[in-house]
Amino acid sequence: MKTIYVKLIFICLCLFMISCIHEQSMDKKESKEYIVEVKTEEETMHIELEEYLIGVIAGEMPVSFDEEALKAQAVASRTFVLSRNLKVDNTTSSQVYLDNDTLLQQWGNNYDEYMSKIKQAINDTSYEVMTYDGNYISALFFFMQ
Repeated sequence: MKTIYVKLIFICLCLFMISCIHEQSMDKKESKEYIVEVKTEEETMHIELEEYLIGVIAGEMPVSFDEEALKAQAVASRTFVLSRNLKVDNTTSSQVYLDNDTLLQQWGNNYDEYMSKIKQAINDTSYEVMTYDGNYISALFFFMQ
């Protein structure tokens, strides 16, 4: 009998969490207008959101991870930057962004394969974000090996 109550509580908790945090799509028409301001030590860059995500996913997790992990990172990263009004820095305090030159250098002969894998994760989650009560959640994440 006790296990039935535990299972029922677990199911109710899951349903509550699903009702509180859900995915929402951004307006696709407006998406091209989303320009991320990225501050580095040397300069401030302005990068279109979906392009910015390529460098963030590459900077935040190994590309060797499963495609579903890359998709989750894409949604979390997109939500994170939007919750910060598209203004971030290029550190672990915000999101680590790697530019294309750095990716070419790091990935070498695997560049095309890895770039394709990341772009696919971004395309598969195109414009998906996480919200609560109509506001972007604070999509905090960390990588643990």
